[in-house]
Amino acid sequence: MIAHQKIVRDRVALTKSGDLFGKWWQGVDTDISKAVVRETDSSTARTIIEEYEWLGCLAAINWYYYGIFFDGVCGGIVVYGPEYIENLGRWDKYGYTGKIILLNRGACVHWAHPHSASKLIRQSMKLLPNKYEVVTATVDDLAGEIGTIYQACGFDYVGSMRDANPNVNSYKGDRDAWMINGKLYGSRAMRQKFGTTKMEVLKSKFPDIRHVKQNSKGRYFAFRGSKKAVRENRSAIQHLLKTYPKRQPKYTALYVRKDSDYKDRTNWDCWDSNRDALKYKGKEPVVAHPPCRLWGNLSHLACRDLEITEEQKAKEKSLAVHSLKVVRENGGILEHPSKSKLFQEFRIPDLTEQQLDLFGAADEWGGFSIEIDQYDFGHIAHKMTKLYICGLDRDELPELPPKDKSIHICEKGHRRSICGNIKGTVRCTQKQREYTPDALIDWFEKTLNKIGNKKNLDNPLT
Repeated sequence: MIAHQKIVRDRVALTKSGDLFGKWWQGVDTDISKAVVRETDSSTARTIIEEYEWLGCLAAINWYYYGIFFDGVCGGIVVYGPEYIENLGRWDKYGYTGKIILLNRGACVHWAHPHSASKLIRQSMKLLPNKYEVVTATVDDLAGEIGTIYQACGFDYVGSMRDANPNVNSYKGDRDAWMINGKLYGSRAMRQKFGTTKMEVLKSKFPDIRHVKQNSKGRYFAFRGSKKAVRENRSAIQHLLKTYPKRQPKYTALYVRKDSDYKDRTNWDCWDSNRDALKYKGKEPVVAHPPCRLWGNLSHLACRDLEITEEQKAKEKSLAVHSLKVVRENGGILEHPSKSKLFQEFRIPDLTEQQLDLFGAADEWGGFSIEIDQYDFGHIAHKMTKLYICGLDRDELPELPPKDKSIHICEKGHRRSICGNIKGTVRCTQKQREYTPDALIDWFEKTLNKIGNKKNLDNPLT
């Protein structure tokens, strides 16, 4: 997942047209060696924070504002204030009460030097009153943050303090978040912006809002003062220190349902019918789930009860061809039913059924198909599926799960089958027929990682 601030900076750089004086920032000398870090005011801070920072507002209580200035023009802001759990005595056992301060906001503008943030943080910490020997900052999964800038500044990482507390029953995904118009909000941000977290109220304003699960915020620490003070304060959290987190890869899924399970994962860029995957212009490996009803053995019956023109049928059918084109150009995976005529029409080698004599080991794009049963990945019903894969050889694929011989029961207590034509089963709902099991999404991620890594090795300068 890409950090929110990078997304904003990139967007502003492309779209900002300037003001009465045009793109005035192009005349600013952004030589980092000449940049000056000094205290500033809340008005200057608010202007930058509201445009570039994830929460889009200053914290309720702030003590110190510092900016990095190029030719006298502010190119970034950091804000310090009270650590919000200090008054509860939470820092007493670490000896931090009275000497800890929170770096609660920070952002740089799109035209600032790439190293502005690290210089701003390091220099601003030196300007804080001497009594603050411990500086802490948090990072938010919702904003796509892992704390890259704090890592660059030499902070220590402890992860979630809540997760580390043995008295708290904390687990992954135990925090609430809400997805509105493609942006995730936590509980505090929801109350600040909308005054409530009640779904019935929010749905009246945002019909497509979704409630999702997130993780507790991660925390970083930096220490200042004498060598003795630094040593003692750091030793207080020595048992909590962890290795730095790494950024999750970003994945792309084309032609997914509006309520797709992919959307529960913040590291997936999902293209549903509202986004029109035909407009996708990315170059990264993808997973594609194009409509399949017109490619099946019973395609002549698929739309018999629907008012759909031949032109509309042709357009829908072309989505699978578009998916094939993207997967062949970028690398990736196309998923379709095992009996889809797509594979025969485009002469795709099937390495599961060993049709090597007919088509060869791979097509001219290096692509081939394998057959899986999604039941083995946790699907509620047996669902035989073919995956067309480009970018890897068959023996480079991640390991497939063993055959699952257990009985899967749905939330209503039924055994399910795709069509309901197997004795003792009930027909799957449309959602059940089309959803992708979490374990299969996990396998897709592993496969896309391998394709991406191999692609980068083959094209080291791209």
